Amino acid sequence: MKALSLLLAFHLSASFGESLINLTSNPCAQVLGCKCVDSKPSDVVCHSIARETLDDLSRFYSKAERFRFYKWFSESVDLDLFANFTNLQELWITGYVEDVTATKLLKRLKTLDLSENYLQNHEKLCSVFPFLPSLQTLNVAHNLLGHFGDCAANSTKSLTALKLNDNQIANIGELPTSLQLLDVSFNYLTDARNISRRAANLNISNNPITSWKKWVFPNLVVLDASTVATESFSIEGPLLQTLYLDNAKLRFLNFHLDNTEKAVIDALLNNGLSHREIARQTGRSRRTIDRYARNPQEYGTAIHSGRHRLLSVQAERDVCRKASNSTKSANQIRSEIPVNVSKDTILRTIHRSGRLVNTPMKAAPRLQQRHKNERLQFARSNMATDWNKIIFSDEKKFNLDAPDGYAHYWRDLRKDPMYFSKRNFGGGSLMVWAAFCGNGTVALSFIGTRTNSQDYQQLLAQHLLPYLRRRRRANMIYQQDNASVHNSTLAWFAANNVVLLDWPAVNANAKQYTTVNDLKRAIRAEWDGLDKSLLQISAKNTRNLEVLSGSLPPRVNQLFLTNTKLRALPQNFFASTNISTVDLSGNDFDCDSCVLRWAQPVFSQLEDLKAKCKLNQTASFDNCTLGISKERQIQRGLYGTDSIITCAAYGNPMPSIKWYRYRPVEYLGSYDPQTDKVDTTNVSESAKKLYSVTSGGQLLLKNVNRSSIERYICVAENMNGIVYEPIHFRLDYTNWYSLNIFNSVFWGGLATAFLVCAVSFLFNITWILTRKSILWWIQRAERLSRVRKMVEAMEKYRARQMESLHDKYTKRVQLVSDNYHQQVEALRISYTAQADKFRDYRTAQMGAVSAQLDNIRDNYNSQLARVREYGSKRAEQLWESYERQVNRMRAFSLQQRLKLMRQYKVKQRYLNKLLESFQDTSNPEEMLKHEEEVRAALELPEAPPLADADLPGSAAHLSRTSSFLSLPEYVIDEEGFRRPSPLTGASSSAVRFAPIQPVPKSTTKSELEKPRSDSSPQP
Repeated sequence: MKALSLLLAFHLSASFGESLINLTSNPCAQVLGCKCVDSKPSDVVCHSIARETLDDLSRFYSKAERFRFYKWFSESVDLDLFANFTNLQELWITGYVEDVTATKLLKRLKTLDLSENYLQNHEKLCSVFPFLPSLQTLNVAHNLLGHFGDCAANSTKSLTALKLNDNQIANIGELPTSLQLLDVSFNYLTDARNISRRAANLNISNNPITSWKKWVFPNLVVLDASTVATESFSIEGPLLQTLYLDNAKLRFLNFHLDNTEKAVIDALLNNGLSHREIARQTGRSRRTIDRYARNPQEYGTAIHSGRHRLLSVQAERDVCRKASNSTKSANQIRSEIPVNVSKDTILRTIHRSGRLVNTPMKAAPRLQQRHKNERLQFARSNMATDWNKIIFSDEKKFNLDAPDGYAHYWRDLRKDPMYFSKRNFGGGSLMVWAAFCGNGTVALSFIGTRTNSQDYQQLLAQHLLPYLRRRRRANMIYQQDNASVHNSTLAWFAANNVVLLDWPAVNANAKQYTTVNDLKRAIRAEWDGLDKSLLQISAKNTRNLEVLSGSLPPRVNQLFLTNTKLRALPQNFFASTNISTVDLSGNDFDCDSCVLRWAQPVFSQLEDLKAKCKLNQTASFDNCTLGISKERQIQRGLYGTDSIITCAAYGNPMPSIKWYRYRPVEYLGSYDPQTDKVDTTNVSESAKKLYSVTSGGQLLLKNVNRSSIERYICVAENMNGIVYEPIHFRLDYTNWYSLNIFNSVFWGGLATAFLVCAVSFLFNITWILTRKSILWWIQRAERLSRVRKMVEAMEKYRARQMESLHDKYTKRVQLVSDNYHQQVEALRISYTAQADKFRDYRTAQMGAVSAQLDNIRDNYNSQLARVREYGSKRAEQLWESYERQVNRMRAFSLQQRLKLMRQYKVKQRYLNKLLESFQDTSNPEEMLKHEEEVRAALELPEAPPLADADLPGSAAHLSRTSSFLSLPEYVIDEEGFRRPSPLTGASSSAVRFAPIQPVPKSTTKSELEKPRSDSSPQP
């Protein structure tokens, strides 16, 4: 069902209770993101499509003629993707395109629109032109192009329309000569060197153009030069219809144009046309064109006296009045005037008038009184109607054989009669609808010869409504005749808010053609070639315009000249034109009645000027033969700019103007309005550098300063005499104190002072910060240097301290080792001495205390074992403690080592005192007390109780023995020096403490006296 919906559409309608299903084929296939316009498969619009969608389009719309893609899926456009669309004529792509490529030929593509993208490289764009041989319209507006041209001149010879507006173009290369429409607005052009001269529609607005020469545009119809930066503007365009100069910075505008016919001939000569062709197009003889081409400046200036005319001016008017809309012959008119002249004189007079033509009278039904009253009422009701807002329209049928009805011709009776060709079954015909108004024409449309109301409404919707929407503020009125198809469309006009105006139909003459296509081309060529004479000049808000000279071209129909610095227009400015719309609002014109003579032809349209100057149309100018307005005797100019002094002179004829400086007296130049020439003869070179007389008679002061402040004499001269008027020039300082911040000296001074203070403040802050930064870096370098030196000194000191500590440690270790060996030797000697002494004592006391000796021996044996065991453990503990102390001494700092040394000294002194107290062994209680203190100091366990003690609580006592741990040979005094231990020496021997073992009671005296088998000395 889904696949079927792509090809078919079901239309269900109900009528009189019956259901009718209409199954028709849908010409527009369903493609994701795409749709056809007005159900036409030849016109397709797509939004945000994918690459795969093009394959679907080539499958369903291979015969499409127009594609419009919005939000293109890639940054590059490959035109080869459209090579399969053989009928493609228009291609529109917008999105984020940056590059365009092509390698295949697109023969029928006529329009390529790449607007609103990101194109930058014009060379890549030029590379696709050879593959588009039929390209006629190229639109690359709203992109990022910086240059265009050169390649397009040779690659796109068929290009007629080029839109480059809103880019970043600073210069344009050579463009194709076939261009008819060129839009380069909103760019960065500074001159118009390579602008196409053959274009019919040219838009150079909103460009900083400062250089403008006198260009010749022979085909130019519309020129938009709004907001250009040049101060002078000169252009030669014989076919120009619309000129926009709104918001331009123009100061000089010269309307001293050549005769329109001469300008046309000049333009055609510049285009390289032959004299014969120019004569054919202008209706002049070839001899006349030859004489003008040989010497254009002198042509028409020769004065021929000739004989006087027989008829006076009054008599010629009488002849024209009698011939106007009458059937009188030349002989009848000759008989009615009092002057005796020939018939040829009468005919020459009628032909010379230019408004009387001998035309055959057409037959028409007689108008009834009702028709006359209706037409009279129509004329009265439309007397105030602005006919420029009326859109005239009509249909016309053209036949290939002949017009409908009869054809007439002047038959020569001496020759055979003439017949027009007629095909047996008809040669075909065309029906054309056309419309035009005061602002231009509506697009031409070919319609069927049989048109109903719906066809007419569709035609109006496609051509008339878009035209009215573009001019919705103009309140346009549409005219049509009273044909039946028109009257049946009145409801449609009311629904679309179209105002109607009735108007009688007008038929045109016919011409016979061979084919319908020839007839169509001829109709379109005649329509495009109409001389519309609707030249529009718009120079709104040209606030710098001060000089306007010459007269308005006769083809000008609308003029907008607002908000300028003009004080007067030339006296004959509107003399040769029947202008319909004039807007001169916002101008401060001189209100002198004689100066305002220029406003007389357009009096009815100058409401602001009439209110300001109290102007009336019945004013007499009989006394305005020669004079100078005195309204502006003091004129001012801005300092440092070029200023203009105007002289509002008037006269009949227009006087020539001469300028003098009052002091010192100096001639500055003159201007002749009859020839529009400025004479600088007898003007000094220094004056030429400072002053110049412009076209129109104004005095231009260049780069005014205090030396320009002076009185300038304006002298006006014509056949009626000479008058002069002094004009004071002063400097204008009002802008110094104006509210325009960017053009005011006062605000500029404040801004400058503020900027100077800000810059000075910033400079001072920058200097302070820089100076502090530099000083900080210098001090930092010094600090780093000092720190580096300190670190080096500390490293050296540490090395010396480590060496010193190593030496001291080595010496101390050696000292401890020596002391250890000495103490061991001393203990050995002391033990030997004590053993000998005790042996003698035992021998002496053996008999008396045998029981005690046994007990002493047992105690001695146990004590000896304990002492040996204790000595071995203590030696290991001391060695481990020694190793730990060495490791600590390596890790501790010097202060910690000193602290340990002090603690060691205190503990050593305390032990020394305890050891010294053992020298007195006479008091047993004192010995026990000392023994407890030694146990506490040495952290020894409590003495075990005796096994066979008589008294309870009696424990084994410490006894002195030859232990190298308890009796050091050397001690450290308070000053840190080593000295011999007070426990060693002659008075005392090395002792060690061990508990005394009791002698068993069974031990005999002989056992006590038996020597020991081991080698250890006996006590």
